[in-house]
Amino acid sequence: MDLSALTDLAPRRQPQTKSGFGSPKNETHGSANPTHTEEYPCYEENGRLYHGFRRGIYMYPCDELERDRLDIFHKVFLVARGNALHDVPISSKPSPIMSNAAGGPAIGTDHGPRILDLGCGTGMWAVEMASRYPHAPIGPIAHNRSTTHMLKEAGFVDIKHLMFGLPLNTWPDDKYEKEVGKWHNFAFTDSTYALILGPLSRVKVLQPLKRRGRLEAAETAVFRS
Repeated sequence: MDLSALTDLAPRRQPQTKSGFGSPKNETHGSANPTHTEEYPCYEENGRLYHGFRRGIYMYPCDELERDRLDIFHKVFLVARGNALHDVPISSKPSPIMSNAAGGPAIGTDHGPRILDLGCGTGMWAVEMASRYPHAPIGPIAHNRSTTHMLKEAGFVDIKHLMFGLPLNTWPDDKYEKEVGKWHNFAFTDSTYALILGPLSRVKVLQPLKRRGRLEAAETAVFRS
C-alpha cells in the first residue's frame, strides 16, 4: 500500500514485493539493532512475522503490513482531531516556573516542552511533533529489547521487567484495589480508558505523581451506543 497519497508524506520504504498475507521471510526490519535481532530472532506464525523479544506477550505482528496499519491508524486519528497532533497546550517560548507558595517568586525557567511518546509504534507522531517543535527534545519509546539497551547506554543499572496484577473489577477486598478495579472495569467495558486517567490519578497510590507535566492519551476504541 502506498501511504504517501494518504499521509501527504514522501514514501519512506520500498513497496512490498509480496502480496496479501504471504510469507514475510524477506521482510526488512528497519533500523533494528542486529545484535538484538540475533538474540531475539523474529518468527513466522500464520503467515505473519512476530518479534522474538518476550515471545507471546505482545499479540500483534511486527511486519510491513502491521507498520502500514499503524501509520493508517495515526492518519485516522489526525483527521478525526482536525489535524491536531495534541490537545494539551504547549508553549515553545521560555516561561517562568512559579513556586507552589501563593505569590512566591519564580524558581526557574521552563525552556519549552520535553516530550515522551510511550508506545510510539512506527514513530510517525514523534517525527511530526519534532517537525512542529524543532527545539523540543522528543523521546519515542517502544517497549522492546532496544529499550533496555538504550537505558543501559544512558547509565541506568539493575533494569528489570516487572509485571503487576491489575484489578479489573470491584471484587477485591482491599479498598484501594476495589477503587482501581471499579475504574478499570468501566474503562475496558465501555472503551473509555482515556477518561479514567483523572479518577485514577486521584487514587491514593498515584497521588505522589505531582511533577510539572501533562499526560495526553488517545483512545483506540469508540464509545458504545
